[in-house]
Amino acid sequence: MGENNLSCIELNIDRMTCANCQNRIQTALIKLDGIVKAEVSFSLGTASVVFDKTVITTEKIIDCVNALGYNAVVGTRNKNISRAIVFFFNYSYNLCCASTFRFA
Repeated sequence: MGENNLSCIELNIDRMTCANCQNRIQTALIKLDGIVKAEVSFSLGTASVVFDKTVITTEKIIDCVNALGYNAVVGTRNKNISRAIVFFFNYSYNLCCASTFRFA
């Protein structure tokens, strides 16, 4: 897996009601082939996912979450964007994700 093949998405996830939902989604995402890192936040209603775009698509990631009974959509910039950036800068995959964030 080359670093150029890595991509990241921020998902907004509806219908999470507790920390168990967060853990259920994160566990399912991490088990998918092509997922490098996934962090799900019940309190923010989001998932930040680093993945190999040659192995898995954004649509398959969303389908995985939706199959669990939640409603996931690709997120838009929100007030918590700095938290997502800090998360990605804590890992060696930092440049691929940081470059995808655009500020207004």
